This record gives sequence, C-alpha cells and structure tokens, in this order.
Amino acid sequence: FAAGGYSIGLIARKESSLQPVQKELEQQGHTALSVTADASNVSSLKNAFNTIRTKFGNDPEVLLYNASGFVYKSILDMKPEELQNALNICVVGGFVASQE
Repeated sequence: FAAGGYSIGLIARKESSLQPVQKELEQQGHTALSVTADASNVSSLKNAFNTIRTKFGNDPEVLLYNASGFVYKSILDMKPEELQNALNICVVGGFVASQE
C-alpha cells in the first residue's frame, strides 16, 4: 500500500512492534505513523484512529485488521473472562476499526 502512495497508520499494543515497521517505511520514503492501542478497548481504538486521522487529515481508505485474542487452551479449561477478552479483540475490535 505504501508503494501505491498510501500513508500508513500502524496500530498495535506495543510500541516495540510498531517502530521497526515505521522506520523501514520512512527509510523507503513513505509516510507512516505508529500509534499504540488496546484492540479490546473501544475508546483506545477510537483514540488511535482519531490520532491517525488528525495526522493525515482524512479517513482511512484501507483497513487491515489482524488483531487476535486467541486463547491457546482447551475450551474446557477456558475461563469466561478469557473468552470475553478474545471476543472483544476479534469481534468488537474489528467492528469498531471498520467503522472508523
């Protein structure tokens, strides 16, 4: 997408996940911004998109949502809170991101 002229907004929980990608994009002459957010938290996601929108001056044109709250255990061992967190990240987070 960067090669196609798109400005790139990167969102992840950890800054350490974002910085290498942003640095590589910028070294190639592309515009990129990294913002940390918790995909399980609606306000956090909305704030991240608002930051990107403010920086670039427009709404996102393309969204790649790859957040995952997958729980690596048997459903018999899973706690309701773990399932709720996974749903918040995978379903609610994706829903909110697509609205933004």
